[in-house]
Amino acid sequence: MTVTGTGGGVEVTVVDRGTGFDPQAVEKGLGLRSSIHGRMREAGGAAEVDSAPGEGTRVELRWPA
Repeated sequence: MTVTGTGGGVEVTVVDRGTGFDPQAVEKGLGLRSSIHGRMREAGGAAEVDSAPGEGTRVELRWPA
């Protein structure tokens, strides 16, 4: 996990080396779309989730200061 203050806000990045997953195959529900992306939008920020089977996962959260 890294937390970086930028001139325009804050960026938090969490990376794991786990089994990963296919983000396009995630069923609709509260998970990624609502819980992560939705909450970051509500806070004025953005989220990016990058994962692939066998490759681990990286989640990047950004929002203005």
